[in-house]
Amino acid sequence: ETVVAPTTSLKSLLLGEYALFWTGCNAHFVFGLCGFAVTLGIDVWLGVGGAAGRAVACGVSSAVLLMISIVNTAVTSGDTAVGGSVLSIFFKYGSLLLSAMWNEGRILVFASFALAVAAAILAVNAVMGDHTQD
Repeated sequence: ETVVAPTTSLKSLLLGEYALFWTGCNAHFVFGLCGFAVTLGIDVWLGVGGAAGRAVACGVSSAVLLMISIVNTAVTSGDTAVGGSVLSIFFKYGSLLLSAMWNEGRILVFASFALAVAAAILAVNAVMGDHTQD
């Protein structure tokens, strides 16, 4: 069992001792919510195509932007200590992960970062690069 020093509130506990876990929960929730909506939109767009597919793509894009707007409103209301937008949640999460990786020697976090960087490079190459090597 983990022993934690007494705090004055749940908020100070979540933003102090458990900042990595709380910020990670928020970041993964936002990423998963938007990713799920985009995946559904792409599936319908590719399956239906044409005018109906474009209409669904616009509707899903509208929903994703609304979700991000709602999260931005919550972040700027002062309920969290991550900054002023959805992007600040991801930057805070990244910095906490890097800190845990370097300060606590978490090998799996390092491996996760390395694979994320590799995935980003491969995605950019797939979109922008030469397709003759496939």
